[in-house]
Amino acid sequence: MTLSVKTSSSRAACFSVALVGLFVLVTLSGVLTHEMWRDELHAWMLARDSHSLAQLFSNLRTEGHPGLWHLSLYALSRISRDPLLMQVFHLGIAAASVYLIARFSPFSLLQKCLLAFGYFNIYEYAIISRSYAMGVFLIFAFCACMTRLEAPKTRTTPYTQFAPFLILALTANTSVYRLFISMALMLYLVPPTSPTHKSSYPYTRISGILFVVSAWLICLLQVSQITRGQGAQRYAFTDLSTPLGGVELLPVIMRAATTLTQIWRSYVPMPALWSDNFWGTNVLEAVDVFQLVAGIDVTEVFTVLMSVLFVVCVCFFLKHQPKLLATYLTGTLLLLGFSFVFFEGSIRHHGHLFILLVACLWLSRAGFNRVVSAAPESHRPLPNIDMDLVKNDNRQQIFLTTLLIFHVCAGALLVSVDWMKPFSGSRRAADYILDHQLEDFPIFGYLDREVSSISAYLDKPVFYPDANGFGTFWTTPFNRDWTGITDAIQIFVQEQGEPTILILTKPLELQIPGVDIELLTRSPGKLAPEETFYLYRADSR
Repeated sequence: MTLSVKTSSSRAACFSVALVGLFVLVTLSGVLTHEMWRDELHAWMLARDSHSLAQLFSNLRTEGHPGLWHLSLYALSRISRDPLLMQVFHLGIAAASVYLIARFSPFSLLQKCLLAFGYFNIYEYAIISRSYAMGVFLIFAFCACMTRLEAPKTRTTPYTQFAPFLILALTANTSVYRLFISMALMLYLVPPTSPTHKSSYPYTRISGILFVVSAWLICLLQVSQITRGQGAQRYAFTDLSTPLGGVELLPVIMRAATTLTQIWRSYVPMPALWSDNFWGTNVLEAVDVFQLVAGIDVTEVFTVLMSVLFVVCVCFFLKHQPKLLATYLTGTLLLLGFSFVFFEGSIRHHGHLFILLVACLWLSRAGFNRVVSAAPESHRPLPNIDMDLVKNDNRQQIFLTTLLIFHVCAGALLVSVDWMKPFSGSRRAADYILDHQLEDFPIFGYLDREVSSISAYLDKPVFYPDANGFGTFWTTPFNRDWTGITDAIQIFVQEQGEPTILILTKPLELQIPGVDIELLTRSPGKLAPEETFYLYRADSR
């Protein structure tokens, strides 16, 4: 018996290492060819160019995220100013998440492989370097920790019992979306799972709860400091209000319907490849055939119905586990509520709904396995009274496997396109400047959010007219107004008294008095077409 257990453990360890190795091999090639865009590089520059921790947290007012990811980048940037270090670190976090899936999740081998190479795990939260991978790792670490603690005959100590609380506290400080998932998972953690847990180290549990609540408050304090217009608050619910302080009913209903479709987009993230800007699109919502019937958007109605059907199915799967059912519904409602009231978001934000689903199904499957392992050998398969659990588990596995197949297809498509075509024009534009030895000339950049990604690759400040000064990461409110840009260029070029490099996100169509302008190159972005850059050389006459 002991030899059998050791052999099984050895095989599981070998499988985990092999899956992680394959994941790193595939993802590393994607990371090295991926041209980072403004959201990735903004966090890196914000951490790199902050001269103290106090300045770092002051600069976070432009981010709308708590600072755990930025603290990590702050430490990394003291080792090297090259943003490649951030990508390698981020890949390491994603690989650690895959290891947790392979080694500790209760899923089948097929499901583990599909989940590792699914759209969010391999692309949005691996190749694209943002704070979300850290949150995914912590959520899966929580699931692995709870699976271990709830296993039969597991000995707990104050340290092991405090561990899940620590994980949830850290999770809440990776992003505001992970804050909501942390709140939902507390519903699973706090009620005792057994009579022994009820009496085991009560002071540890109380201190753990207080610790997590404190972490929630810290996250909310940081997020609440965001400057209006910088991020989520520009989509505030007050946009739907009337001048008299009331609320227009029809726009509220339409936004609620659009918010519900995020469940479909998260669970089935297949992009519309035929679309010009297909990153973040959905294959169903992009279909034009029969889209409008009697003034009704049929595809949106269908996606709303499918989203509701998905939620009903998951509730059915979790009906025997009320704590998990409450966790799933609470987390889903919190994520959708935030999207409805504050920030509509895009596919990388909607993906948190799927991560929550995976976490709940992980804990559900682990609970089912405990029931099976607890049954005497002579009673297997389980008695008829428990056959409903078996059938429910089988349906759950079919449901998850089907979704994961769609995720792998979507991940393969996006990784392939990212390999072949430039995500952003930022790196190519920076390489052109460096190859032609133009980096020592003053650089004028507009729009600042997009051009900031080139500043990161050059490690050089750029003049941003909205800020009326040189900088790296952007600090001004969201702006797309090109009024007066020619006057700003004229003043800047004439003040420099030497050749100047202009980086613009659309072609300059007007002549500027007293300034000679020559187009040097155009650097396109495919998945982020707004980061297509036009480089000009400007001289005052």
